[in-house]
Amino acid sequence: MRSSVRKWIFALFLLSVGCAQQQKSAPDLKVGAWYFTAWHAGNHIHLDSTQKIYGSSDVWGGIRDHAEGKDPFGWKTDYAAREPQLGFYNQMDPAVIRQHLQWARKYNLDFFGIYWYWNSVLHAPDDINKPFQVLKEVDAQEKLPFFLAPFVLGAVTLQEWTEKVVPAFVQDARDQNYYRVFQRPLVAVLYTGLPNADLKAGMDALRSQMKKAFGQDPILLFTLYDDTATPEVLQYIFDQVGIDGFTCLHFPPHAPAEPYTETLKRWEAGSQKLAKYPHMPCISVGFDPRPWYKVGTDPLGNYNTGISAQAFRSFLPRVRTYLRQHLEKTSGHVMVYAFNEWGEGGILEPSRPLGDAYLRALSEALK
Repeated sequence: MRSSVRKWIFALFLLSVGCAQQQKSAPDLKVGAWYFTAWHAGNHIHLDSTQKIYGSSDVWGGIRDHAEGKDPFGWKTDYAAREPQLGFYNQMDPAVIRQHLQWARKYNLDFFGIYWYWNSVLHAPDDINKPFQVLKEVDAQEKLPFFLAPFVLGAVTLQEWTEKVVPAFVQDARDQNYYRVFQRPLVAVLYTGLPNADLKAGMDALRSQMKKAFGQDPILLFTLYDDTATPEVLQYIFDQVGIDGFTCLHFPPHAPAEPYTETLKRWEAGSQKLAKYPHMPCISVGFDPRPWYKVGTDPLGNYNTGISAQAFRSFLPRVRTYLRQHLEKTSGHVMVYAFNEWGEGGILEPSRPLGDAYLRALSEALK
């Protein structure tokens, strides 16, 4: 009897050791979030729009109004959760940036993906980028790795892209905290403003200048805005544009008033389209730009209803499964839309009514 008991104890010990080793060898998933730098007086685009629509130059125009219970367009939706826990802040305040970074580190985000805007009228980086410079100047122990995603406002020639846009972009990217995958700096290309015929030459210029600055060939990801691209289109982009793979801005609804849970049902199928390529899949905490109607979005287009932290939490185990099943092509990376897209509802950042519900869900499910 004692011998049998000892055998069972030994077997359980081996099982526990095996489970521990399996957990130890489980892939370390890398979770990033898109970071928006628009919440300050340098955001001329939204200031001009809110002056026209709401009669005041308020960068939070529309968002603030709906969060406070106003309903100028008759949406009949509760938008109390559009009020940040920090209040309607000025993103040029270093204390705001430090708090964002503190939350990101506390809830185990690995990196930010930061929109980097080029103004094609002024032929210079846009003032919307200014909080990024504040972020770069915080103390080293407060920082979070980041990568940049170029977005040209308007159109540019190949010459301007090569001689002005890319050098300015690379100059801002040159930072010891810039995010790398296998030592290679990561770039997610949002919009170049180039004619299609010049995209390959534009990517070659970006690759060459990033490689010269970092000493490593960059990973250039083409950013998709939805999941509707056909296999033929994806193959053409991969073969002809000179990129290394794909990512996406968010995973949007396909129709007005589409329930958030319906959007989530399509996620595996949409992500699976990219499975043959190196890719960083994206997930969305929801997309509803109605509070930003005529300020940040016009026409209205598609949007989610029924967005909730509980639906997001319930969805995340599926993301973990997908990443572990596609480690070779994703390196365990996923991009979340977004940390602070308050106008469109991509909000991980704590809000007044919900607190840190989304960040907690993300950390507990994926880390």
